[in-house]
Amino acid sequence: MPIRAAWQTLAPRLPPGLLPRSGGTPLPLPPGQQQQGFLCVGGYTEEEGGQARAPTGEALAVRLWGSPPVARLPPTGPAPPPRLASAGATVGSTAWIIGGWDPGTRGDGGVILDDLWSAD
Repeated sequence: MPIRAAWQTLAPRLPPGLLPRSGGTPLPLPPGQQQQGFLCVGGYTEEEGGQARAPTGEALAVRLWGSPPVARLPPTGPAPPPRLASAGATVGSTAWIIGGWDPGTRGDGGVILDDLWSAD
């Protein structure tokens, strides 16, 4: 029997003030909260029309139900620097990201990161 995917869009537009993005690291919420949504850290923000792209270290909460569907999570202390393509996991109630790539400025190649960050 073939496996089929029935995709649907839950939040076709981001709320005002949040730019479209790509390349972030999705992180599940802790057990017991996973039905509510997930976190997304970092990635590229994309200006309208795709003209300007910049790395971000923002953390977003993505809700599967309720409003707003996507919200920026302001840091309460030090926050990871901008990054793309990091690895991440949630262990207990702690979300972890490790490494990734900071693309730097245009043409310099950026830097591969070797840091480890956690958030409750």
